[in-house]
Amino acid sequence: MGRTITSATTQQQCAFFNAAYCSSLAGEDGTVPTKLPESRFEDNLVPPVLPAPTADLDDSSDTPSAPVQDMDPNFLSFFRSLVLSPSVGGTKRLKKHRSTSPLIVIISSSAKRSCQILQLLAPLKARIAKLFSKNMSVPSQVSMLSSPHPCAVGTPNRLLKLAEDGALSFGDTGLVIFDMKADKKGFSVVTLRDCQRDLMALVRDHVVERRECKLVMY
Repeated sequence: MGRTITSATTQQQCAFFNAAYCSSLAGEDGTVPTKLPESRFEDNLVPPVLPAPTADLDDSSDTPSAPVQDMDPNFLSFFRSLVLSPSVGGTKRLKKHRSTSPLIVIISSSAKRSCQILQLLAPLKARIAKLFSKNMSVPSQVSMLSSPHPCAVGTPNRLLKLAEDGALSFGDTGLVIFDMKADKKGFSVVTLRDCQRDLMALVRDHVVERRECKLVMY
């Protein structure tokens, strides 16, 4: 089934995320995790593009989706606006960050996409932890996370492994960004089956307990 693309309010972002969150983590006995409240989502001044609410999140059809607006040209300005949000606390706090827990974590669907995000953020000249499989080994990333990095970019599987091993902490994380760049079939990190379960397990086990940490889609 093709996908109609639409902009989304914070309320719609919350509903969209919870639909994927609950369906991917539902137990065999029918139990589902507690939905995240709308208050956990950062107000996004530039609404992301999401599949229409009627789209089937589990649809794996090979039918190409409707064209998706390319938000990459605005990614840097969007990121800078979030740095100024209360969740992060401004540029000075980002530059002076000394904790080994990143202030901002960006989650993308693949190593290739993570590299693209790093290129988009290059003008910031910030220390960004690269937490995806094709860049560094797990031991190298564990070593990297022993020193402060205000921002991290990674994929669900690697982020979850590092968090489960105790190398990655969300203790001081103020913002988790879900990169909504869609593939040719219209799937993003939130809906792509290869990513979804690890992503939602990461949120459930390591992010939900951090009530001060906000979520945002772009």
